[in-house]
Amino acid sequence: MTLLSLKTSFRFFSHTSVVAPKYSQLTKKQAKPCLLQKLPNEVIACIYYHLETPECKAEFARICKSFYQTSVQLRSKAGWIFTRVGPRFAIYYALLSCPEHCTSSFLDILLHFGAVIPYHLLQSVVLEYGKPKQQQYQHQRRRSSQILDDYFHEQIQKLPFEGFVKLLYEGNRRYKGQINIQQLSVQQQAFSCLHHQKGSSTINNCHELERMIHQQWFFPAPHYCTQHYSLRSLTKYRSIFETIFPLFEFDPSARAQLWEAILSLFFDEAFKSNSDTATLTKQHQELFGWIGNLMNKRVMLLSSFKDEHIFCEVFIQFFTKYPVGYCQEKTMKKLLLLLKQYVQTTFSLEMTLEEIVERQLCRPDISQFVSLFLDEERKKLRRH
Repeated sequence: MTLLSLKTSFRFFSHTSVVAPKYSQLTKKQAKPCLLQKLPNEVIACIYYHLETPECKAEFARICKSFYQTSVQLRSKAGWIFTRVGPRFAIYYALLSCPEHCTSSFLDILLHFGAVIPYHLLQSVVLEYGKPKQQQYQHQRRRSSQILDDYFHEQIQKLPFEGFVKLLYEGNRRYKGQINIQQLSVQQQAFSCLHHQKGSSTINNCHELERMIHQQWFFPAPHYCTQHYSLRSLTKYRSIFETIFPLFEFDPSARAQLWEAILSLFFDEAFKSNSDTATLTKQHQELFGWIGNLMNKRVMLLSSFKDEHIFCEVFIQFFTKYPVGYCQEKTMKKLLLLLKQYVQTTFSLEMTLEEIVERQLCRPDISQFVSLFLDEERKKLRRH
C-alpha cells in the first residue's frame, strides 16, 4: 500500500463514525450470556469458600450478579471462615472478625459445618460479655500493648445477645453443664508444669495438655494468664505447637505473644558467653530452623494490625523488664543475628529496626546497640 492510499484511507475513516449497536437493540440470539452464570450455585459457593483473603472476596462479589448473591449469604461467609481456619478456630475467628454477624442463625451454620466451641473460649465469653473494661478479667502479666490487650474485649461487646445465648446453650450441651466460669482454670492447668517441673511431672502435664487440645479444643487465646515462658516451653512439643499455630496467623494478640516467646528464646541463647550463631548445637539449629519455617508462613492478621507493627511493640517493651546495662552490645548483636538468620519475616527486619532507632522508640542504650548492628550490616553490604 502506497503512502497516498494510506492518507486517503485515514481521511475517510476520520470523517466516518462507526456506532456500535445498543445492547437493547441486540436480539436474544445475538446477545451471548455470561458462562459463569451457568455454574451451579454449589460450585460458586465452593469457589468462594477457598478464596484466600478478604480482598479476594470483595473482587469475587464484583464479577457478576450470581457471584454477588453468593457472597452476601450467611452460609457463604460461614463456609469461608470454616475453610480458612478449620473447626477449632472458626467460632473464635468469627467473634474477632465479624462479631456483629454472629447471630444464632450464623452460629448454627458454623456448627453445622463442624465448628466446635472450645471450653476456655466459652469461659472467656462469659467473663467478658457485657462488662466494662475496669471489671474485666485482669491479666497476671503486663502485655506489650494495651490495644492488643483490649482487642478481644472490644470485639466481644459487639456480639448480639442471641448469639451469646446460643454459645451458652451449645456449650452447656457440649460439656454437659460442667462449665466453671469463676476462673480461667483450663489455661492455668494447661501450662502449670511445662516450665518449672521436670521428668514425669512435665510428661504427665504434656499428656494432660494433649487431652485438652483434642477433647476441649484448647488454644492459648484470648486470655494470656501465664508467663511467656509457657508458650516458649510449648515449642519443645512440636506436634502440639503446630496444631495451635494457625491461631498466630490471624489473632494479633496471640501473634504478639509468639514474638515475645521467640525473643525470649533467642535472648537466652545470645546471653550465653560462649554462644555464637555459627557454633550452635545441632539441637538448637533444628529448633530455630523449625521456628523460622513456621514464621515464614503468610500472615493475615485481623483488623488493621500488621506483623511489623506488632514486632515493634514487642521489641520495644521486651527490654524494659531488664535494667540498664543488663543487655550488652555483644548480646544484642547475637540476638539480632539469630533473628536475621533463622526468622524469615514477611517484612524487612532491617527497615523495622531502623524505624525504631530513628523514632527513638527504645531505651537509649538499646537504640544505640541496634544502631551499631545496622551500621555493621551496611558495611558488610558495601564490601560485597
